[in-house]
Amino acid sequence: MLYRRFAHRALVAAALCLAGACVGDATHAVDEAALERVRAYDTMARVSTAPYASAISEARISVWFGGGGVDDYLRIHPDRRGSGAVLDDGAMIVREVLAADGSVERLTVMCKGPAGYNPDLGDWWYAVTDPAGEPIELEGELQVGRLTGCYACHEDRPDDDFLFGVPEAALPSHP
Repeated sequence: MLYRRFAHRALVAAALCLAGACVGDATHAVDEAALERVRAYDTMARVSTAPYASAISEARISVWFGGGGVDDYLRIHPDRRGSGAVLDDGAMIVREVLAADGSVERLTVMCKGPAGYNPDLGDWWYAVTDPAGEPIELEGELQVGRLTGCYACHEDRPDDDFLFGVPEAALPSHP
């Protein structure tokens, strides 16, 4: 149900964006629809079997996936490029960033928007939220939407739909 609601709102927002109205209400609709799904991320499929070391911090990460294209997502690996994966509109990756005691410190989120939502980065929507799915503010900016701060890492992975995937050792099929 949440996916259908997100998809409908995202399509409406995309149509408004294409009509030149991609400000205010249209962008807000995309953000709110995606954040509704983030708040229920624990109902998604957990795709990492165990927390693994983050490549960009000292934290450990657990990954959840919602929407279509999980098989494509599982083909993407941080240590290899060129999977050719392209995830479905509405696919959502939620990364739990864990504190030293194993509790969830924050969530980093990517959600594939409709064509044209964010063409500079494969139409991905980004967010950094607290554990309850509420966007956090960093340096005076709410961390939700087309976060250009995410571009530096992700723009170098176009042949993996701008994603890094999960290390093989943390995947379910790994011995």
